[in-house]
Amino acid sequence: MKTLDQRLAWLAGVIDGEGTVGACLTVNSTSRKDGTRHRHLMFRVAIANTDEAMIREVAEIADTLGVRYCLHISPSRVTKHKPAFVISLSSWTRVEGLLNAVLPWLVTKRARADLVLAMIRHRRATARRRGMPIGTPPLLNDVWLMRQLGTLKVMNQRCRQPEEHDVVGS
Repeated sequence: MKTLDQRLAWLAGVIDGEGTVGACLTVNSTSRKDGTRHRHLMFRVAIANTDEAMIREVAEIADTLGVRYCLHISPSRVTKHKPAFVISLSSWTRVEGLLNAVLPWLVTKRARADLVLAMIRHRRATARRRGMPIGTPPLLNDVWLMRQLGTLKVMNQRCRQPEEHDVVGS
């Protein structure tokens, strides 16, 4: 039987090779009374693979950590290809819980994970909630956060590594 640390190290390798660590702004399709649309910051970790056993092991590790996830099977559009299995997490606490657990072993996605965790901490500290002071900046006016989203977008582009000046300190 493998220890939890061994399983987390394996999961970090899977995330490094097959996973996505990111964040994006989403916009609700319905408008508010004043005509504006609600924007939402979504954090996400996803792993896609055609190996069902791999995705089931990822799900078991997430269950052990107490982290909820969504499992999706995407049928192949080409008959000779296998279906893809996708496991994803998309709430602040879920993403934070999983990334904190695998962070010591991440290699290629380490910088993205560090940035996403910093963004979650920042957003948790500055998010507008009921009862927050009127002067609390709305999401799009948060310059630091918008820069981090831009940096994350660059980091997630293929064949492009961010320059040192792309990453803004916390």
